[in-house]
Amino acid sequence: MSEVDNHHIVDELRARIRFGVYLASYENDRIQLIDRDPDHELSGETALVTHAHASAIGKLLLANRPDGIALSDLRKFTSHTIVDLAELAIEMSRIRTTDIAVETDEIKVGRSSVAVPVRDDGGRVSGALAVIGRTGRLVHDDPDLIGLLRSTASQMRLACATK
Repeated sequence: MSEVDNHHIVDELRARIRFGVYLASYENDRIQLIDRDPDHELSGETALVTHAHASAIGKLLLANRPDGIALSDLRKFTSHTIVDLAELAIEMSRIRTTDIAVETDEIKVGRSSVAVPVRDDGGRVSGALAVIGRTGRLVHDDPDLIGLLRSTASQMRLACATK
């Protein structure tokens, strides 16, 4: 599937929901935002791509690393950022079980996110489809939102896999 096809799929999702929609890929354990929502400003983007422990997109990557978690520089951005390794390990286990990663006020107070995996042709997690919105308006366990995210992500393929 081409980048253009993925962009079209993401745009269709954007037309259906009120949150910012972002597509990220993982290559060499780095997060790259490959489709940013043009209608929603994303503050804290540098933190999102460099401190994986603090974002839903990054947590999804960490939970699906073949060699497990190898973290350093666990920066605490807000009082909600998970920096305790034991607590983070529990979070990673939950993500592997549910295939859903969440973030609430971890990079920026007032911002939440939900991310689901996008897989490559071999079924490996190669990226994430995420919605980002205001805390309180974005409900992490909204079954309609999660179903829509999963359905959309299942239509996509990203060629670059986590290494």
